[in-house]
Amino acid sequence: MRVGVVDIGTNSMRLLVTDGITEFGKWVQVTGLGQGVDASGSLSEEAIGRTLAVFRRFGDLMEEMEVERRMAMATSASRDASNREAFFDQAEKVLGMRPTLISGHEEARFAYRGATANQELAPPVVVSDIGGGSSEFVSAADEVSFDIGSVRLTERILPKRPASPGEIDRARSLVDEMFREVEVGAVGTLVGVAGTWTSIAAIAQELPEYDRPSAATD
Repeated sequence: MRVGVVDIGTNSMRLLVTDGITEFGKWVQVTGLGQGVDASGSLSEEAIGRTLAVFRRFGDLMEEMEVERRMAMATSASRDASNREAFFDQAEKVLGMRPTLISGHEEARFAYRGATANQELAPPVVVSDIGGGSSEFVSAADEVSFDIGSVRLTERILPKRPASPGEIDRARSLVDEMFREVEVGAVGTLVGVAGTWTSIAAIAQELPEYDRPSAATD
């Protein structure tokens, strides 16, 4: 059975089509759904419009690929939005199924299962998922989720391009305070999930050019 799964993130929308063994295609598109939601508590009409346009394409792709079962999971931005049900109403029409809102702990557990499946990794394994609106740290035994991510942190403290040294210091202090309760201990393998980690890897490798595409398919 071909299954189409849509990940409704704070910044990026993703579609995976698979039968559980073979991956038939995956797509990602940045729409900035959660833009401004940290301050306003609701999704903007502009952000919803951008996201629905991508969902229409996802719906068409699932139709073309003869997907038999469709799923959609909504995360941090939708958790915070007072108008999420109205957004879900519109999303259901173009995706062919209604999104399911998942908690931060569920998000963490899904990230761990996806990142470690069919992988031979030195234990203990810790998966870090840095999203746009939330961040998760998860091991085989436990998981924690925090309401801070790249978009939320940028909107709160880092509005300038480039950020000033003082803003960077305040951002670091906020993250340090929020992550204070994380007790990782010895780690055999750290697995980073989501776009922030690929950006960190590009910086660490001192790549002269790094162009993360807004849409991709494999």
